[in-house]
Amino acid sequence: MNDIEALARQKRAELRRLQRELERLEALKNKRLKVTSPEIKDVARTIQSLAKDHMMETEEVLSLVREAIERYPLKGKRGGTLGRVPPKYRNLDNPAETWSGRGRKPRWVVAALEKGLTLDDLRIRD
Repeated sequence: MNDIEALARQKRAELRRLQRELERLEALKNKRLKVTSPEIKDVARTIQSLAKDHMMETEEVLSLVREAIERYPLKGKRGGTLGRVPPKYRNLDNPAETWSGRGRKPRWVVAALEKGLTLDDLRIRD
């Protein structure tokens, strides 16, 4: 009798887990974009507007969009690459060494700060 009760408890727990998983999958399914989604409608209107403004067929614009998506894939969460940033700081002892102010401070910046200089002292003035 104890074995049957233990098996029943185990099956109930498994059923609850499966129900939670089903609810999660249904929520994910409902979250997906559809043809009637406002975002998709906006994209469609934009493509139609581009076609009209440039006196092209909608299919031609769609073809260009597909080609652009293949050529310039989105990267990371930000949706693109940041690219190079011009330097903001220059090493007073060696003007060839510069830093954009992003990422880790170079050793020469750390050394200058330890000497009592400030980042403003190292700033490149145009």
